[in-house]
Amino acid sequence: MTERQVVRALGRPWSSRFGHGGLTYGWQSPDGQDRLQVEFEVASSRSDTRVVAVGGRCDGATISSFPDGEVARAAYGELAKHEGIVPPHIAVSDEVFHLVFASSSASRKTDSLEYIPAGQTPRQWRQMVSVHSHRDAAPVARHLEAAEAAARATNNPHFQILHRADDDSEAAIAYPVLGGGFVEYMVIRMLAREEGPLVLLHHSREYADRHDAVEAFVERESAKAADRLVALTAIPAVHPPRLGSNEALYFTTNGGDDGTVWVQGTEVPR
Repeated sequence: MTERQVVRALGRPWSSRFGHGGLTYGWQSPDGQDRLQVEFEVASSRSDTRVVAVGGRCDGATISSFPDGEVARAAYGELAKHEGIVPPHIAVSDEVFHLVFASSSASRKTDSLEYIPAGQTPRQWRQMVSVHSHRDAAPVARHLEAAEAAARATNNPHFQILHRADDDSEAAIAYPVLGGGFVEYMVIRMLAREEGPLVLLHHSREYADRHDAVEAFVERESAKAADRLVALTAIPAVHPPRLGSNEALYFTTNGGDDGTVWVQGTEVPR
């Protein structure tokens, strides 16, 4: 089917995104429970684009035009076209994290990788390790000052500087943030480079909004911050590749953000 035929049948999409060398439209039901994504190849000599992938959820079940993992395999193939150091798995303390998302942002001048444990999804996870390569030519000190200013502006009493080198070649901070129905605690390590800092983060999430539950979570995670930093320091070399200007790749069983992370092999680089 062509793009025009699909849009005529389903109506105006609620979202659209360019990436993967194609165009993706999304539809969803009024309550947001049922969703459909249709990806179209980029037109070349033809006057219209054609469907290449379909995915989504209906009545709580995942729908996809591909077998589990096929989209992830294709994403790994795309990733291999770009220069970078991207292990499919990394070990942090006693837990293994698997690559689940890669992206590049032209506006933020940042290339990113995200890793989560097996069984979790990009949409709802409890632990994550992310790596961000900044191309803003800013020193570590400037990123640190921006983080401190944000903490002051939000009156965040839990912000802490874990480490700062005398020559500002690296720094580490930790603090919690509140989201919609969850609290997240981040330990962040920043390493100076000429093109801009390489930033490694350990994220922990608790899906709670009661004040007592949030405070208890923050207290537990604050006590672990120093150990989290040691674990980040021990991570092997990782360097996010520069993809297209605003490209994103999912490495999940169904190719979407609601699929569990697709585990490639069993050997863990150390």
